[in-house]
Amino acid sequence: MRQDFEVNVSLFNLGMKCIMEEGFMNMIPEKISAIFNSTKWHNQTTKIKHNISKGVKNINLKGVFSIFNNPYVKKIFGLKQVILVLVVLFSMSLILAGMKMSDRPNAYVVTWSDQEVGIVELEEMAEEAYEMALAQVQKEVGKKVKVDTKIQTEFIHAPQKTWSEVQDVADSIRKQILSDTDHYKVEAMAVTIGDQVMILEDIKTAEAVLEKIKQPYISEERDFVEVSFVEEVKFTPVFAKLSKIITAEDMWTTLTATEESKKIYTIVAGDNLWTISQKNELSIDELLKMNPELTEDSLLQIGQELTLLIPKPKLSVQTKEEIVYTEAITKPVEYKKDDTQFKDYRKVVEEGKDGSKEIKAHIVYINGYEDRREVIEEKIIEEAIPSVIVVGTKELPPKRATGSFRRPISGGRLTSGFGPRWGSFHAGVDLATSYGTPIYASDGGKVIFAGWNSSYGKTVKIDHGNGFVTWYAHCSSINVTVGTKVAKGDRIAAIGSTGYSTGPHVHFEIRKNGKAQNPMNYIR
Repeated sequence: MRQDFEVNVSLFNLGMKCIMEEGFMNMIPEKISAIFNSTKWHNQTTKIKHNISKGVKNINLKGVFSIFNNPYVKKIFGLKQVILVLVVLFSMSLILAGMKMSDRPNAYVVTWSDQEVGIVELEEMAEEAYEMALAQVQKEVGKKVKVDTKIQTEFIHAPQKTWSEVQDVADSIRKQILSDTDHYKVEAMAVTIGDQVMILEDIKTAEAVLEKIKQPYISEERDFVEVSFVEEVKFTPVFAKLSKIITAEDMWTTLTATEESKKIYTIVAGDNLWTISQKNELSIDELLKMNPELTEDSLLQIGQELTLLIPKPKLSVQTKEEIVYTEAITKPVEYKKDDTQFKDYRKVVEEGKDGSKEIKAHIVYINGYEDRREVIEEKIIEEAIPSVIVVGTKELPPKRATGSFRRPISGGRLTSGFGPRWGSFHAGVDLATSYGTPIYASDGGKVIFAGWNSSYGKTVKIDHGNGFVTWYAHCSSINVTVGTKVAKGDRIAAIGSTGYSTGPHVHFEIRKNGKAQNPMNYIR
């Protein structure tokens, strides 16, 4: 009984506050006078209203009863009228309290990307609807999806009849997400090659394109031990917008686009301009443009290097082919000193013999062009027998011409003679020996040239007087400078293969008054 009374008191207090806050006091005289239908009632109740407005701070039942103990009230109302007024006021306060309570927040409005998608009773229902929407989107798209934009909720008052079911909210969110492909991202695969990043539908699609790029360089007739890419290829799972995902054809086009790349080609036995152009998919005219020092009549030498410009794609294919071949082992040279002979004395007492070895190697091709050879294993077939040469140690005469010429190297073999050769004229002789072997002045004189001389490579020229000049070409290093006076047999350079050369040797010329002579007619 007391509990019900306290509830009614609380509702009455709330109603009275509503009366005070909403300006309801202005209506009291009219309502009471209407009940009693008297102008006198109206005037008196107006005074009571002012007293109530002035004196009542916290409305409660005790305060209300105290109002009706007021002398003014007692003069106007009898006991029955007081009770009737209290009942009226109490009822009106309950009505207003109910109206006030009906405005309180009771639901959540749900928005996605600033669009309202429904109203739910509980915030958890909004989250449930969002998860359901994502699952529906993923099912329709057919892949895992990621949506960066989250739902927003706001606690509001809404009539219960406007509340939405969770499924309806989920459908609204799903429609909003699917209305634009930029609203969501799908699971994809990023392929990174250098600074190039491409996003494909999946790794299977990317790998199929990469395998297609390899195919032109693979042959069942050849023993390839490895097929790979020169550049590093990285795969990274990502979520991406559909507009950022490229097709397999786009990836193929991007990676096979080419630009010109410089390559050095070394001539081997059997090469000519036609075979070189065919091997490198060039015309002879293109080959000559890349190497302006050549003509169609130029003679090519083994080991000579040519410049090629070949197409290089964004992604290069590297293949390794295993081969086995035989290579000569250059015989070593042993020197025995003879102090009874001048330093320019050289005599071969034991010819010696080159050996041979079997080499297993990988030929490395880049986009079908040979790039290098990697030796895996070497097996000696026949040991080389050293050549023994006696050399003098006696000091040479003064550094001036003696009138006779000696061989510019000790030992070695004649690989190309003087005169017509391969459709042109060979102005000297080629003497081959091991790389780095000393080259000596054929006679005393003065160095008039020491440096690079076009296709001759590193060259030394010595003026011996009486119109004689000797040339020493393709050196690996030079030990003299212009103006140096040398004696016969002085070391002036070392065997090499610079310029247009087929291998380590010295190209030796003797010229008289500018005209080439056959060195073999002068060497003693």
